Amino acid sequence: MKIFLLGATGNSGRRILRLAFQRAHEVTAFVRDETKLLSVVDRPIPPNLHVFIGDASKSADIARVMVGHDVAINAAGLVTEGSTFTQLVQTVVDSAIASLGEGGRLWQFGGAAVLEVPTLTFCPEWPWRLLSSKRCPS
Repeated sequence: MKIFLLGATGNSGRRILRLAFQRAHEVTAFVRDETKLLSVVDRPIPPNLHVFIGDASKSADIARVMVGHDVAINAAGLVTEGSTFTQLVQTVVDSAIASLGEGGRLWQFGGAAVLEVPTLTFCPEWPWRLLSSKRCPS
């Protein structure tokens, strides 16, 4: 499988990259910093790794490199960056539509652990429900 990966140097991206190599997939890593990527890749550099340096905020940069891949995976950005993150995701989605065409696959990764919802309470007695009150019912 030919995988286009954004965010290959981040927490999720590194894991995705490792799993892709274990399964002998061909990976194109679209990164800002090639040196950072090479520091997380085992030596010798796998022959199935292709590196492109670019700006993930520019749809044209992404779309040009994404063409011809079976799947695009976005593990780039931080949810905590708010509108910057939202714009990045939109740029990746637009690029995938333009590059992968109908039937193309885009997988969006993000960590829910960084989300904060201070007004919700988890009650162990009722694990299927999050409550808007600060206390669990007795």
